[in-house]
Amino acid sequence: MLEFSFENWNKFMDFIQKKLPIREDMFFNLNDLSQKLDLSRSELIFLFTVFIYACEYSNEYLNKMDIKISNNTIFFTYSKNHIKKISLSIRDYKDLSDIIYLFKNIQKGKGFEIDSNLNIPVITKIQGLYRQYPFMFKKLNGYIFPSEIGYKLGIVALSFKRVNQIPKTLDVLNYRFEIKKKEF
Repeated sequence: MLEFSFENWNKFMDFIQKKLPIREDMFFNLNDLSQKLDLSRSELIFLFTVFIYACEYSNEYLNKMDIKISNNTIFFTYSKNHIKKISLSIRDYKDLSDIIYLFKNIQKGKGFEIDSNLNIPVITKIQGLYRQYPFMFKKLNGYIFPSEIGYKLGIVALSFKRVNQIPKTLDVLNYRFEIKKKEF
């Protein structure tokens, strides 16, 4: 089992931060890159894996990057205009709308305490959405807040709710949310 080394992580992230934003399409040969960064191939794959999972929780790269791994090569497609498609059920769409309404009008920007054992329906909804769509929320000091994308999607959902409509798709920032009409 590989141990996590912050020195190797920092070396890897310095390389990634210098290289990723420059070009829209790129690939890395793992053997060449492991020699360049003075890391074993298995360490490099481990660091890429950690990086890919970290991207799921960070809007910095997630909404701009597609990652494919094939044989000895890792391919990145990076675009500032890249649209990431996300499917939402009608229930999740309505729950997010309700949560943003509460956050904006009742909580007045204060976060929700989700770590408590309270069995409050809105907390249960937030916990479910946070597990399913972690990029829509951020945690800070035991409280959860909507992320920029979650807040903006919720505001758009609220405007549709006022006219009693549910759209088929919503484009918010670099995301296209497809609202599923059928619940299952």
